[in-house]
Amino acid sequence: MRILHIEYGFDYPLPGGEQKRVFEECQRLAQTDELLLAYSSSHTDWRSTKKEFNHTQIPFKTTEFEIKEPFQPRKWNLRRNLLSSVRREKAKTIKKIIKDFKPDIIHLHAGSGITFFYIIYVAKSFNVPIVVMMHNHWPLCTAIGFFDFKHKKYCDNKVVCGRCLSDRFKSIVSFFYKNVLARYVLKNVDHFICYTDFSKSLLMQAGVSSKKVTVIPPGIDNVAIKNIRNFTQRKFVTFSGRISIEKGPDIFLEVAKYYADSDELQFLFIGDGFFRDEIEKLSKRYHLRNITFAGWIDDRERYYDILGQTKVLIVPSLWVETFGMVILDAFQCGVPVIASNRGGVPLIMKNGKHGFVVEPATHEIISKLENIIGNPFLWEKMSNACLNYDFKKFSWEINAEKLRNLYRSLIERYHECNSGRSGQ
Repeated sequence: MRILHIEYGFDYPLPGGEQKRVFEECQRLAQTDELLLAYSSSHTDWRSTKKEFNHTQIPFKTTEFEIKEPFQPRKWNLRRNLLSSVRREKAKTIKKIIKDFKPDIIHLHAGSGITFFYIIYVAKSFNVPIVVMMHNHWPLCTAIGFFDFKHKKYCDNKVVCGRCLSDRFKSIVSFFYKNVLARYVLKNVDHFICYTDFSKSLLMQAGVSSKKVTVIPPGIDNVAIKNIRNFTQRKFVTFSGRISIEKGPDIFLEVAKYYADSDELQFLFIGDGFFRDEIEKLSKRYHLRNITFAGWIDDRERYYDILGQTKVLIVPSLWVETFGMVILDAFQCGVPVIASNRGGVPLIMKNGKHGFVVEPATHEIISKLENIIGNPFLWEKMSNACLNYDFKKFSWEINAEKLRNLYRSLIERYHECNSGRSGQ
């Protein structure tokens, strides 16, 4: 079986959950099948700089292709992404990759922009089935994740809405997006893969048959967690992830500000992103000495060691999360989590057992944080519940086998349909 994965912004070492999933899946699929990962060589990552890496370090075949649609939320140009003229050289590059590799199936990792349509169009012209992994909720939402970047607020219109297009352009643009572009993708993708039943439900609301959607959760690291510390030995309240507006780092900062006069807790940012400079400036303006910025931690053992020093992980996301892999990282280290009631998060953790699921508001997070740190017995109970979490279904090996079975089923079904049409 020849499998072509296409990922716009693959980085190695891995800066986020999407890239990690791509790497882990491809690594295992390539052990038994012929696999090629096509990724953008012009991708601008969340640190706003091109991150160079040596592709020879990657244990499967890769090829580069160039796109000029870096997703930068604070500078997002909707006109460029959705209304730019068709540039044939883009389609030619993708067409050449498909023509040369001759894949049996194409696995596209959900992104945004006009390139998304080109890939689907070219795949259809070659009569190759295409699977889309819903890392985010595009094309269900033009803002990619139901977050209004302009007003810095969560958007509650979820399924093929186009409202933000109406706000910025004429209503005809919104109509074109909803009835042409988004519908084209939803109709012509052969199968969708989701992290949780939440994303599946959104696709079904948009008119996609449940038979065209499969839920395959991500895996977890096979790392032996060392030095599981008790409550008194842990010193951090931690934020881990991309430091960008939709992830709520400013909310985490406000929580740290509330404890500015206390020596009991230290607040730690793990990660990087466009919003980091602004958060650091606010931290200095507030004269906060209880905050540390650790940046990206590529060494996974060091990352887990720091989580082992964490009392509570806070996930204050404003947008609709597809999953939240950092939550499972915390559970492996016995860290209770306070997370936003957004998207797939409530399906991962049980409120009151593994931590608390709350609205992403400073006062609510502080209230739950007080409950946990003020009651060592509650913390220990939650910590043990996290350590005893059912991790068995989160296996990269199981994940890869489910993908293989799905690919084979889709390829077989696709050929049967096409042979039936030709017979007519």
